[in-house]
Amino acid sequence: MKNSKLLAGILLGVAAGAVAGLLMAPEKGEDTRKKIRRKGEDLQGTIKDKFCELVDSVVGRFEGIKEEAEDMMEQGADKARNLRAEAHNLLDKGKEKLDQGRKDAANAIS
Repeated sequence: MKNSKLLAGILLGVAAGAVAGLLMAPEKGEDTRKKIRRKGEDLQGTIKDKFCELVDSVVGRFEGIKEEAEDMMEQGADKARNLRAEAHNLLDKGKEKLDQGRKDAANAIS
């Protein structure tokens, strides 16, 4: 955000300086108006270019953040699957121990 404000300030300063310089120049009004128009067109092109660069930068950052979020979601899903599998394994082991304990108890009783 600071970069865009700085850029806007610089462009505004350049435009104001150009207009002031042209208005103070000792030339015919027609020539001065043409120069102002050309400077305005040049400035418009510069602003368009800078805006496109800003949009590209924002889009690039958004895409990067989106990819990171997708990666994080995938990693989270993988961890959840691993934890679920581990829980099932522990449950199976607990059932096996319970069954073995029942068998041991039945053998001890008989």
